[in-house]
Amino acid sequence: MNLKTLSSDGKIAYLIKPILRVLQEAGGQLERSEIKERIADLDDQIAEYSEIIKESKKTGNTYKEFDFKFNFAIKDLYFNDLLTYTNSSPITLTEKGLYLDIDSLDVQKEIIEPSKKHWEKLSQNKKRNKA
Repeated sequence: MNLKTLSSDGKIAYLIKPILRVLQEAGGQLERSEIKERIADLDDQIAEYSEIIKESKKTGNTYKEFDFKFNFAIKDLYFNDLLTYTNSSPITLTEKGLYLDIDSLDVQKEIIEPSKKHWEKLSQNKKRNKA
């Protein structure tokens, strides 16, 4: 499986297990930057993907698509009660996340699909607030 050719959801799903794995190995708590560093060390495709710099067609600003996908993956894990965080604190696994059997996890069915209703709700709230 080539990370760069995956769909947007596929890229997010690809990051889920490595994120959980490094958090479990660290005892359940790491800073975002430490998680990014450790998952890149675990997987050459993630390391390569994390360095790709793109340019926004609208603004011309440069960005790393990896950072967006990483943040979506963290949010999906949060929606499924596997971790908690605030903007100023490290990312912390919940008890459910700490004892999760990562090898048997079906990311699509157990993380991505259940998260869709949360994303939909956020989208509706945003639209409502704009109106």
